[in-house]
Amino acid sequence: MTDQVNVPGQPSGKKKMSKGCLVAIIIVGSIIVLGSIGIGYVCMNPDTIVTAGARYMVVEMKNELANNPVEGVDGDRFNKVADAFNVKMDEPEQDLEKLGLFAQAAGGIVQDQPYTAERVEDFVIAMVACYPDLEELAGFPCASDIEEVTDSTIVDSVMTE
Repeated sequence: MTDQVNVPGQPSGKKKMSKGCLVAIIIVGSIIVLGSIGIGYVCMNPDTIVTAGARYMVVEMKNELANNPVEGVDGDRFNKVADAFNVKMDEPEQDLEKLGLFAQAAGGIVQDQPYTAERVEDFVIAMVACYPDLEELAGFPCASDIEEVTDSTIVDSVMTE
């Protein structure tokens, strides 16, 4: 007879996994699955990530200027340009290179606090460089005042100041 009878108090031949170990395995597995999904999403949708980052910086600057106005900054003008910039980002075809350069320039500006009128103007220039259609709304006199972004021109000019 090879059948064994389990007697209470006697160790059985099988060992069960503890509940804590089982919970840990489920949690680690879930983290791995969610991480893989996140990495896949970022790789498949870089435009969404860049647009979300740019939008966040614009909203952050608008909120900061609303809460702490900067002397010499026309808040209405800035808000109009920022709102138009957000509308432009909703358009289907985006130039990710320009948006990426804007995000680099804006990131440096957003980190410089307290804001100065010059840095806010640099932010407006970065928005117009990304979307030249905003030039008239920003109140710039002519197109020759704004360089079109084809490389890191705007990042270099804004970051070195």
